Amino acid sequence: MTGDFVKVDLPSNYWVSVVIAGSKPSTREMRKLLPNAVGMNDLKNNSAYASMLVYSLITGNREVLSRALMGDSIVEPVRSRLYPHYNVVKEALLKAGAIGVTLAGAGPSLFGIFDFEPDRESISGLLEARGLRDYVLIITRPSNVGVHEVPYEDLNT
Repeated sequence: MTGDFVKVDLPSNYWVSVVIAGSKPSTREMRKLLPNAVGMNDLKNNSAYASMLVYSLITGNREVLSRALMGDSIVEPVRSRLYPHYNVVKEALLKAGAIGVTLAGAGPSLFGIFDFEPDRESISGLLEARGLRDYVLIITRPSNVGVHEVPYEDLNT
């Protein structure tokens, strides 16, 4: 299946902080946790937030982006329970000034979007003050180039 795609350029002032902690079961196992069917209210909720995400990226609307990133009522509530670090990371990134925080895919990584360059030491301090010790923190800029390979050593520049 090919499908239609529309390129949405992200605002140039956005930064992304990714916190990788813990481990996860296989994608197959993570998919088994999800419901085979969802109720109409959850469908409407997630469809609205997906639309709000696109709108917020096009317009640069910070408030709408925050709500869109953290509004999932189907997948994240189920998967987040498997990660003891979920609330620690989410709270730390929000306290550091993230617009919103959510799981990256099935987890265990979480990412926060910032509209300024986040301070690595501040985020690390917040994570460690909340008891998280074993993690990787990546701070990077989103790219409007599209899918391409980025060497690991370039992720923190």
